[in-house]
Amino acid sequence: MSRRQVDKIPAAVLRLSLLAAVSLTACGGNPGTTAATTDTSSGVSVAASFPTGLSVGVPTDLSATTASTSSAGGSQASGWRYTRDFGRALWTAASEGDARTLSQLATVLMPGGPAHAATTVEPDVKADAAVIDRLASGGAGLSLASVLDLNKLFGGNVTNAACYGPNMLYNQHDDGPDAAPAQLPGGDLGLWLATEGATSQPCIAAQLNARVSGIKGRVKQGLRLMALMRKTATTLPAAGSSVDVRESLQALLSAVPAFDGITIDAATLALDSGGTVYTYRLVVSMGTGFNAATGEVLMRHTPGSSGTAYSGVMQVAGFQLGNDGAFGCSDEIDSTTGRYKVARVSTIKYSRDGNDIQFGSREGRYCGHASASDATSPQNYGAQVAALTVDGQLDPTVKVTGMPAVRGSTKGWRGDFTRFAGDYDRSTLAGDFLLAWQAGPNDGNARALAAHADFNTTTETRMLDGYFAFTADVASTNGTLLGMICNWAGPGNNHTPLSRFQFQRATLASSATEYSLSSSLITYAPTQSCSASATMSFDANADGTLAAGEGASTASALDVPSGSNTVQQEVEARGFAKPGLF
Repeated sequence: MSRRQVDKIPAAVLRLSLLAAVSLTACGGNPGTTAATTDTSSGVSVAASFPTGLSVGVPTDLSATTASTSSAGGSQASGWRYTRDFGRALWTAASEGDARTLSQLATVLMPGGPAHAATTVEPDVKADAAVIDRLASGGAGLSLASVLDLNKLFGGNVTNAACYGPNMLYNQHDDGPDAAPAQLPGGDLGLWLATEGATSQPCIAAQLNARVSGIKGRVKQGLRLMALMRKTATTLPAAGSSVDVRESLQALLSAVPAFDGITIDAATLALDSGGTVYTYRLVVSMGTGFNAATGEVLMRHTPGSSGTAYSGVMQVAGFQLGNDGAFGCSDEIDSTTGRYKVARVSTIKYSRDGNDIQFGSREGRYCGHASASDATSPQNYGAQVAALTVDGQLDPTVKVTGMPAVRGSTKGWRGDFTRFAGDYDRSTLAGDFLLAWQAGPNDGNARALAAHADFNTTTETRMLDGYFAFTADVASTNGTLLGMICNWAGPGNNHTPLSRFQFQRATLASSATEYSLSSSLITYAPTQSCSASATMSFDANADGTLAAGEGASTASALDVPSGSNTVQQEVEARGFAKPGLF
């Protein structure tokens, strides 16, 4: 159909097409909805063999979509980018029987001519799911160089937002003699500043985004690579067999200059003898010497009764060389470079039932490298270095401790263990999310962020209630928030949680491009009681300097449970529900 023909379609007819309108940006941009997943070139639909509509993230992580309109003199309908506001206006006009053409409506509803552009934002979870589905179904209009980043499979440091847990200077501490230097380490002080840097972004949103970014990136790249394998396999395996797509996948990536030096070592799809579980496995390698890296993605996918019902487990393992003894073991050292053999392993358990998405991810840093000649598990590199539960998830109870550490035969984690889970509606992103992390295997408590997200379908306003508190050891916690530990590392520190917690409410209006702070109860002093005397001072504004009397007489302004509620009971009474796959 030509542009002229598209332009002559009355708005009343276009009302029907809006139900399937897709907001796509060419060459790897941010699609607004998922692409069709009915490709049957292999004889089996994508939805019957791949987890369509799946993505992992939080509603606070936003991506922008830009919409352009044509001038009044002519239509550019084939290149349009629908946005939420334009789509709503066009739907209204069509519903009222408006017979104007697309170009005429665009001029009235979104004036400004060719140079006019409107930007709207949505949670990146939705855009990511659309990209994954498009890759699995053919990838039309996508640039592989813009949607694949294989470096994210291998590592990357875990970071905090600047507003969270800063290094803290203090003087005349209430709980004991000052240390020398009198400074608290970073990472232990919770949500310290209400907003992030010079922005108006609430700290709860900034910290969620920062802590989730690494595991989200690895899961995102893992799913995208699995989707690419699904499309590459023009013939899927029969029950009890497998197909090898290594050569065709290598050819596909080798045609993209950005992937020069990437080697596909293995790429297979298998179907179990019962015809019920698909196993995808990909091994890639890149670099030499100090920069040598190997990555493995392994996904076991179980289709359900329909294309929108399924479950599965995916594992992403990245192997590199490092020089940080905090994550290496003295008996796992590369003989050529003298560096530690290190790995980062992630697992995600997932399920979908219609619009309901559930996921539970785990990630940690481990010692050692996999060996292709290991006869015990040659088809699972991650399992060679990390202990797994019977359902294929990382087992946080298995640790390697000590400094310097010796791994021996223990497949335990060395640091940065994170658990992240969510239950959400894929159309609205309303739901519940829980994140818990622990820097070292010797800590007795994990830090946690719990979030409950709502979406008003009338005003299209998003609201997120976020809670920070400590849990039990990440190895044993069931996700229950225990309370605040206000003096974790200072003089006279005490790790018994108090029945208090931090709370922030973040709001995203329909026309806004960033969450704003609606409510905040986070203020406290780094003492056992969470309050400071008139003689104690500390860097309350976290600017790196300690002014005379700064922070003195600070009274705790943390949130507290009502009545006899525990912290966990309180956040549940306010609407939070612990994700089922945590």
